[in-house]
Amino acid sequence: MTCVLLVAVALFRPISSFDSMVRSFQLDLGSEPRKRWDPERQRLVFEESYDDSALAMRAAVSRELKRSLRQYKEAQTTAEALELLRVQLERVEKSILVVEGRMFLSVRHFHLFKHKKQYHLEFLKSVIERSEGAFPNVAYLFEESAMGVSRASPDDPTMPLVVIAKMRGYAQSGLLLPNPYFEDLGNWEKAQEVVQKDRQKQTSDWAARDKRCLWRGAITTRDFCASDSGNYARFCAVVKAGDHPDILDVKSVGALNPRDPGEDPNDDLDCSEMPYDAAMREVFAKNERNDTAAYQAPFMEPRQFTRYRFLLNLPGVMSGSYSRNLNNLWNTGAVVVLWNAPHVEWYYPALRHGHTHVAVDCGTLVDQLTYYNDPANAAAVDRLRANALKVYDEFLSPHGLARYTIELMTAIRDHHRFADILDDKNTRFAALRDLNCSRFLFVEVLISDNTPIDRSNNATKASFRLKPIAPDDPVLGPCAQLDALATPSYTPNFISMSIPRTCLHEPGASWRRKKNKLHRHHVNVSSILYVLLTL
Repeated sequence: MTCVLLVAVALFRPISSFDSMVRSFQLDLGSEPRKRWDPERQRLVFEESYDDSALAMRAAVSRELKRSLRQYKEAQTTAEALELLRVQLERVEKSILVVEGRMFLSVRHFHLFKHKKQYHLEFLKSVIERSEGAFPNVAYLFEESAMGVSRASPDDPTMPLVVIAKMRGYAQSGLLLPNPYFEDLGNWEKAQEVVQKDRQKQTSDWAARDKRCLWRGAITTRDFCASDSGNYARFCAVVKAGDHPDILDVKSVGALNPRDPGEDPNDDLDCSEMPYDAAMREVFAKNERNDTAAYQAPFMEPRQFTRYRFLLNLPGVMSGSYSRNLNNLWNTGAVVVLWNAPHVEWYYPALRHGHTHVAVDCGTLVDQLTYYNDPANAAAVDRLRANALKVYDEFLSPHGLARYTIELMTAIRDHHRFADILDDKNTRFAALRDLNCSRFLFVEVLISDNTPIDRSNNATKASFRLKPIAPDDPVLGPCAQLDALATPSYTPNFISMSIPRTCLHEPGASWRRKKNKLHRHHVNVSSILYVLLTL
């Protein structure tokens, strides 16, 4: 049995009214060579002022969460709350239920054995553990796509999707949650402690840091120009670095595979919005001759980033949305440089060009770095560095990640009055019986503690257990479905899975063990029975 790679490409068209509104905010900020960062222009629709204090940053993020949530129906009565819960649980392919600190989902959950879904569950488990009982009882729909709500994941007007990014900006619906690549917060904390130690060694002598702007990553080609903006930005930056090696250390990890400028895919969005200049065409021609070794460099560990003054983040390679690379930049003591793109993550309302980061594009990258490398602008650099660390402390530290996630889940619970149903056991049991909860085939998700993750080895196994719900379960007893899963001679305590990540990443990789023979996307009762009988 082989893993099958399913690629769904959603084609986005600009939200014209919103775009025309936000793009009118083009401000000349004096001699400093900068323009408005795209998400910042979007925020100007909602608020003009900016305050870089920690409390103001938090408040800006909270306001955006509340604004996004107001798009959805608010339950006014317990009966409406029950109806919203029904709508939620019937979306078994995306629904996640947390009650009394335990995580539940359906065996029919979409992409259950894909790495991003597993990372999200690891993250969620660690947040629950850190909450010390403060994590709310809540149900939510999780969308792991970097695009956010799209044609591939249609939204419901009554029930929001929780998304890890909005590719086209704040105008998209959905509620923003931290991306899954923080994984377990305990492991994230240990990794950041290493970065912090290296940062402290370098901070004492800023002049000794490499003055160039660093980036490492892949450059490939997507089938549609609508999904290729990230690769276009990456290729442009790498080409610029070839012409300006004194201020840019921006290189591809591995071979370059940029889009052929002579081809225009049959797409709703043509490639005219991403033109190649002469330098890009020249490097493309070199690449055709396998003559681009000068534009390539080995992978670098995040702890090595502290050796540089400037760190560049570029849009993602798959769709041009967020990039996990940014998770690792804020805690380094460097100036964070963000490519100008419309996508947003949960903490972006706290950011402002010139205060927390430097915004660049293909035309301004060199001028911006030249400006901030000028000793006359040292005060501006100090402000950027200090505020970047503030962004980490408030939003990307283990404490900041847990705090916001609890805030988000509490907001969902309150908006839909899920506490009316889920907090009291008797009320919860009566509601779950009314909903015929056993039809959803919910199981409890158990994750082994301190599972080591070797990111250099895709075959590393993530240890998960899906435990069927027993009729006498004190939390979700009415959802028991043992009769559907058990055989006359065999009643399991749990289903154990150790999924090779190679199979989760690569098309054509084979399942090597019988106990891993689960359908990769929609797991049905028959496949669960197969696993039980072959354990």
